[in-house]
Amino acid sequence: MRYHYKNRSKWIGSPSGFVYFGGLYHIFFGTNPEYPRFGPLHIGHVVTEDFLDWEERQIALSPEKGDPVGIKPGCAFAKDGKLWLFYTFEQDGCEKINCAVSEDGDVFSDKIMAEDLESHFEDKRYMRNPYVFEYEGKFKLIACASEEGLGRVVIYDSDDLINWEYKGVAADIPAASWSCGEMPELFCEDDTWILAIQTARAMPHKCLYATGDFDGYKFTAESDFFVLETGPAIEYARSCLTPDGRRIQTAWMYDHRNNTACFTAPRRIMFDYKGRLIMLPAEEVEFIAKKTSPFVEYDAGRLNIKFDNKVLHSVPYACEPEIRVLEDVGTVEIFINGGREVLSMYIC
Repeated sequence: MRYHYKNRSKWIGSPSGFVYFGGLYHIFFGTNPEYPRFGPLHIGHVVTEDFLDWEERQIALSPEKGDPVGIKPGCAFAKDGKLWLFYTFEQDGCEKINCAVSEDGDVFSDKIMAEDLESHFEDKRYMRNPYVFEYEGKFKLIACASEEGLGRVVIYDSDDLINWEYKGVAADIPAASWSCGEMPELFCEDDTWILAIQTARAMPHKCLYATGDFDGYKFTAESDFFVLETGPAIEYARSCLTPDGRRIQTAWMYDHRNNTACFTAPRRIMFDYKGRLIMLPAEEVEFIAKKTSPFVEYDAGRLNIKFDNKVLHSVPYACEPEIRVLEDVGTVEIFINGGREVLSMYIC
């Protein structure tokens, strides 16, 4: 691929951390370095300065010997010249959260036991995908857990990133989403808080967003959950705050037909002049975007994505939408009507 990141060999899994540290953007991700299929997950590592050229680094974390599942996704967090990786692991059938730390962004310490980061509900099978941020002098960690079959976003406080205190339920996950959500993020844009979540049953659109307010412990939604990405291939989004204050997201783009995957081009999450949450190509790749594409056509009230004269995906529109298209080898990412909708997929 020309500018999307795809590892050189073996399995590439979902992003497990996206952060700016030491003058570079770092993306950590699940990978099976032994076989080109899902297996005991390690944490791979790639860096970039510009989202166009990518440099693979050594494996950041490896699972315990004999662990059939490995290290599940989490997040990356930079503080005081150190880079922290938080991740999910299984122990005796229950999910827990742990961390490791690096001074240089490449070599990580032995895993540090993050205290008290397991589910406080009766059902301890689910406690996954931590996301860490700062709020009014405290470190906050949110994760997805399950209470009596309903998904909850739980929240913890810490002063040192190791010792954590459970503070309760920060938000509920849509009841139709399955017993536990995934990949929560909570961040502020233009004085409005955004809760991002992934669900299992909102197929094909798994990545949901709600806008609202946050008081340090509770997220109060002021909107229903909605989607921005409507393509059939996008899961496991992670975002990063740039040094100039932009919120940039990437996600896992998976081709079920050919069992291959890559990371999306960077998308900027922002509000438009009407106060609508949108996603647009990040400034670093915007110059590549095209207003027309041989793979995208509007015909008879439908926007069609096609390849080799075959329609692969079709969406009805009452009138022809305005589009910006990022093309790469085998993929298209279509930003529709000023970023109010994004449709991304493999086409070959």
